[in-house]
Amino acid sequence: MKLIKRLIPVSERRTEQYRPTEDLPFGKERSPHMALMDFDGESWVNARIVPYGNLSIAPGAGTFDYGHGIFESQRAFLHPDGEVHIFRYGDNAQRMNFSADRLCMPELPAELHEELVNMLVDVDRLSVPDRPDHSLYIRSKMIGTEDSLGVREGNTYLFCAYTSPSGPIYPGGLSTPVKLLLTSKYHRAGPGGTGAIKAGGNYAGSFKPRQLARSIGADDVLYLDVTDRFLQEVGATNYFQVLDDGTFVIPKFSDTILRSITALTALEICRDLDIPFRQDILTLDGLVEGLSPPSPTILENGVLGTAAGIKNVGSFVLSPELASRYGVSDLIVGDGNLGEITRRVHERYTKVTRGLLEDTHRWLKKVERNQGSRLEIAV
Repeated sequence: MKLIKRLIPVSERRTEQYRPTEDLPFGKERSPHMALMDFDGESWVNARIVPYGNLSIAPGAGTFDYGHGIFESQRAFLHPDGEVHIFRYGDNAQRMNFSADRLCMPELPAELHEELVNMLVDVDRLSVPDRPDHSLYIRSKMIGTEDSLGVREGNTYLFCAYTSPSGPIYPGGLSTPVKLLLTSKYHRAGPGGTGAIKAGGNYAGSFKPRQLARSIGADDVLYLDVTDRFLQEVGATNYFQVLDDGTFVIPKFSDTILRSITALTALEICRDLDIPFRQDILTLDGLVEGLSPPSPTILENGVLGTAAGIKNVGSFVLSPELASRYGVSDLIVGDGNLGEITRRVHERYTKVTRGLLEDTHRWLKKVERNQGSRLEIAV
């Protein structure tokens, strides 16, 4: 398949690395270009890199009425030698196919997906911000484009990838812990549904609960399962605990919990650091009891995700119905500040992704310069 490059004029492109003088907001800025590719009902065709701009899609496209849309995200980092590296994008490309299968969308060969994103980042490599805690955020998506009112799977699709020079999603770093709401009023996903995939509807349903959380001073919601017994994940991140014996624990993946690449990375880092770790079924009862004085058994809590990285949670607030059940409205994690295990895992993750420590797992892929205009990948 030939790759067409139609770039903005040379006179309008950056001539040196982007060096913001102050922290960038997360996800607001855009790099100059985007990558597009079409599925014509039989195969992927017409791969192209073009100036970032609006898409032309029929009002009857399946992505609008029936939620025929999935996405993935990852980050590219500027290393001290001036080269750009993307973190574990092959895993994201494979996970997109898991999502596609659940929604009866076409498979996009992971190698093709990854190569097209690499070429896009190469074109806009000067947009990778040279600033601590910043990165080039990569968003790729597949949407249904067939103009049809029938409630069924579609035949035509569009793949789109674009990038955003971004600061952290939670400003303040580890010195500003996250506060989470626990509530039984809203649920993120149910058994047999789409909670384990990156579908837009999973996130649209989190806006109302997040509004509730922010109205009472929390940052987001740690969701419970539909029985209100088990801990699931946060609106846009996975979740972890550190026990009093030093064990790092994340929830077991299921059809209601996304298979978080960052969470899996954290477990591998724990292995490297000789920190005991496991995946387990985590309960609300266990969280409340584990954080209660005088002898708490859960010493640290945190969130993990592509945008969030690894971030500490300092406290929880319980909604009225849960506060009535447990006789407590607030839970403080330790002394509310950063814990030692969270600090160590975060430090290793940060140093590896930013090229300050050897990447023994080969998670990072260097973005080669001046890549050609042809995708040598069969589809």
